[in-house]
Amino acid sequence: MSQEEFFAALDAAAVEDVSFDADFANGIEDGIKRYARLLRKQKPTVGQRSMLEHVAKACRQPDWHFLQSRLKEAVEGAGHNKSEKAALLAVRHAYPFYHCHKMLSWAMPPVGQEAMLSIGRRLVDSLHLPLTSIMDAMAHLMGGRSWAEFSQRTPISNPSPMYRCVTGLHNGRNSTQLEMTPAVDELERTLMDDWAVLEHDNPDPAVRETIRHRTERVLAFRPDFLSGWDNVITMYQLEGDVDRIKWALEMAIANAEEMLPAKLEGKLSFDYDGSRFYLGFLKSLAEIQANLGDLSAAVKTLRRRRAVGASDVEIDMDYALLLTLEGKSSRIGAEITKLQAGFTQRDGRALVLSVCYLLRGEVEAAITWFAAGAAIFPYLLPWLRGEKTYGRSTVCDLEAMGARMNWLRHSRPKEYLFLLRCAADTQIERIADRFNDQYQRVVDVKLGRSIHLAPDESDHWTADLPERVSRLVPRVLRSMGVHSST
Repeated sequence: MSQEEFFAALDAAAVEDVSFDADFANGIEDGIKRYARLLRKQKPTVGQRSMLEHVAKACRQPDWHFLQSRLKEAVEGAGHNKSEKAALLAVRHAYPFYHCHKMLSWAMPPVGQEAMLSIGRRLVDSLHLPLTSIMDAMAHLMGGRSWAEFSQRTPISNPSPMYRCVTGLHNGRNSTQLEMTPAVDELERTLMDDWAVLEHDNPDPAVRETIRHRTERVLAFRPDFLSGWDNVITMYQLEGDVDRIKWALEMAIANAEEMLPAKLEGKLSFDYDGSRFYLGFLKSLAEIQANLGDLSAAVKTLRRRRAVGASDVEIDMDYALLLTLEGKSSRIGAEITKLQAGFTQRDGRALVLSVCYLLRGEVEAAITWFAAGAAIFPYLLPWLRGEKTYGRSTVCDLEAMGARMNWLRHSRPKEYLFLLRCAADTQIERIADRFNDQYQRVVDVKLGRSIHLAPDESDHWTADLPERVSRLVPRVLRSMGVHSST
């Protein structure tokens, strides 16, 4: 069978678009039956069969998140009925085809879920074909009406891995990294023009949707394409669809972990594209989980991020805060102590420490660290009050700090309101102003603009700042009418 005849026969088996999901369900089944008959009559070459099998394998990835609740009900009802479980498996495999062919969003309506369940049951019960043949049909139909056109635009037939694990010296230590292969470049070139549009300010929503659909279609075939996941997640963020962002992050992480060994040597580094994507996905997923109030899941995700990635103070701050918010771990005290030990780095951790102590009921320590943080970063007080601030520091990420304040506001509103009360307290503001003047002299020393103190003495001054502030805190507690502990 020639290549031209092969593609023509595949195109002849494609399903026409219809208006309603119920009719579309019948159309899918009819198209797969016609393709099954084609397989019986024709004999594709080894290469043609290999290409279809490769695509079929890619389609077996677990991207059926939105069918989860209905499938769970069906599994529980099926018990030990083998044919019913096989039907559910067929539904799982049919799921990506439905969206790529219809060019819809990933959120399937209830009527579509019913239609897909119906398709799965009818396929398994009525088609006397192995599941691989059914998958071949779906793989072709996923490409739209012209398999030839889609296969040319998207080099899915290239079996090369997107990333490979390399182990060797990195920054003086042996470590395992996820390195990009030429297959990534090949695939990125086909999408480069599309992705370039996303770099413009406020791209047209219709254009962005078209680009998203193309990227989703590619990911259905190559789920190990991490830069594809990174771009599609960005598009989901522009649309504000939290469910799809979370689903895409989970899929991207799962595919990255399939490429990594069970036990890593050393720590992953941002210097390697694959490693960088994986670490970024973990951080973003933890933030989404925390925003949704699933603190246990967020803690677990950050624990994984800390285990595989190089040390990062922003991650450490997130972890200490979420661990304290969750309030279940015996490691809370150790994490707070660890965070406190690096205070001289002046990276904004004082505010996080203040929140952690407040959550533990240690109000005096909380106010001490709050005032110390305000002394180093005087714009924190107006920022917390919601005022416009123009002072910025490269070592205090206000965007990340804003996310942490949201976690506190949703999980512990009482403590959040107390923090706002501290931000508006005049005595705390006076303490912050007093020590900020001294701190500015310390900064001058560090920058070589003063000869009054040696650099090591300025570090000692910063380390001793919380102790100096703490001497004035009892006065603040009395004026606020609160006890030193709650």
